Amino acid sequence: MSRYRAGAFGAESLSLYDILEKANASGLIEKMDLSEIQHLLDSSSGITKRLFSLIKQREEKRIIDMDSLEQELKHFSIDSYRSHGDHLDETLARNLGLLVQYCESDELPSDTEAMLCPIDDDTFNGVIKIKKDCATSKFSFRHELIHYFRDVKVGNKVTSAFARKEKGKTPNDEEQDVNYLTAASIMPFDSISARLDEFEAATTQESEKQLLSSIASQYEQDENAVLRRLVEVRRLADYEHRMTV
Repeated sequence: MSRYRAGAFGAESLSLYDILEKANASGLIEKMDLSEIQHLLDSSSGITKRLFSLIKQREEKRIIDMDSLEQELKHFSIDSYRSHGDHLDETLARNLGLLVQYCESDELPSDTEAMLCPIDDDTFNGVIKIKKDCATSKFSFRHELIHYFRDVKVGNKVTSAFARKEKGKTPNDEEQDVNYLTAASIMPFDSISARLDEFEAATTQESEKQLLSSIASQYEQDENAVLRRLVEVRRLADYEHRMTV
């Protein structure tokens, strides 16, 4: 485990916080579940043991936070506002009283893909503005709808703007929660969990690459987003199992 202390990150005197952040940035933590982190904790000592103790504490809190967000998403009852048989987000936006405008790149800030904004028109509750080159991004559109459900509430007028930054790049915890809710609404826990169960139970097992590609195509998401969601669902499923035994 010495590589966690220095060599892997090119420094000889990193704080535990620095090591944790660098390990996280390199994707080491995201690929682990809690049982794997616990194993590393049990088999380490000294500064490394302290490191994995911090990692476990943080990941346990993250899982509890994810579970809370999943429950919040259920309470939105998004599908109840859709027209029967229509799963288009544009139709959902209209049902919520939101105007949709597709904008040229220079009509929104350069670092912004889409925005939910107030509108000076009593006909509508607000307006979703989305760059034309992001028009095919289900995530950008859904992100603004989630803001409406979460921050404005159904039936209310939008009174302040909510922006989706390019590729979701933001240090803001609230925005990160909205990003999580957006991914969870596009790739629902129950559906992804069932897909993982099928994958693990299959006698003629498809490769992980094929699994990623299949889910990415089904939900119109890139494979990195799918991989992140698979990790989230796996951790949540493990958490729910531990809570029931």
